[in-house]
Amino acid sequence: MGDANTTGIARNAPTPPDSTPNKTEPELDCPSSRRSTTNKTGLSMKRRRHGAPPDSFGNRARRSPPSFHRFTARSLLKEDTLNRLLTSLALAALLLVPSIGLSQDKPAAPPQTIALLPPKLDTGTTLMQAISKRRSQREFDPAPLTQQQLSDVLWVAGGINRPETKGLTIPTAMGSKEIDLYAMLPEGIYAYDPVQHLLTLVNPGDHRAMAGKQPFAGKAPLNLFLVIDEARMRAKEAEAKQIYGAMTAAYASENVYLYCASAELATVVRGAIDVPLLSKLLKLKPTQRLYLGQSVGKALAGK
Repeated sequence: MGDANTTGIARNAPTPPDSTPNKTEPELDCPSSRRSTTNKTGLSMKRRRHGAPPDSFGNRARRSPPSFHRFTARSLLKEDTLNRLLTSLALAALLLVPSIGLSQDKPAAPPQTIALLPPKLDTGTTLMQAISKRRSQREFDPAPLTQQQLSDVLWVAGGINRPETKGLTIPTAMGSKEIDLYAMLPEGIYAYDPVQHLLTLVNPGDHRAMAGKQPFAGKAPLNLFLVIDEARMRAKEAEAKQIYGAMTAAYASENVYLYCASAELATVVRGAIDVPLLSKLLKLKPTQRLYLGQSVGKALAGK
């Protein structure tokens, strides 16, 4: 029995650990071990050294060769330098534009006043010859009038020919001198001052396209507008003011006709005008009334 008990105890007791530990020895980093690893996995350690560290599953992510990264960095650096250079050149060009082109294209501001030359009294044909040549012409040379021609046109339309009494070159109702003359030129609209014999700027800019309802009016270098200020008229009745105003405007227009015939200029009086629009452009007062427009310019060759 002793043997049986001994045998039973031996069977039920845990097996004692092996006195010799079963541990795997680490591989040595030697050529032979590298060759064995290569043979087992088919991958060289030299190639693995270029790869990323393995993840928890032992997989390795492929990494681009260092030469590719160096090439990409150099390309990005060159591209960034080029972009900076182009930006600097663009900013420099923008700074130079105002001084090179735009300032030269900007039109000069029209003069606030235009001093007119004294009227030239010893020129032109005789009165009878001028009357025989008087006619309406609707075609104009776009060339501007001379300073002398502009001065003479305004003077004959309503200038002063008797300085001692400030008498005008045209008759007015009861001597009220109610006429106001406006000159529409390419550079702006001017009001004529007969006492000072000069033009004062009213509205800058070329507004000749709105000078009349006929297209030819916009081509004339000068458009006169004959305005009557009823506040200066001595007549009291509205009908009388209208009649007298029309007469005064007609006198001024006929004087311009005779002068143009004598100076070989073209002219035509116009009633087809947009009175409300032109009244705003001329900046007329409520008491001023626009009656007529008259285009003046050099006649076309052969006309």
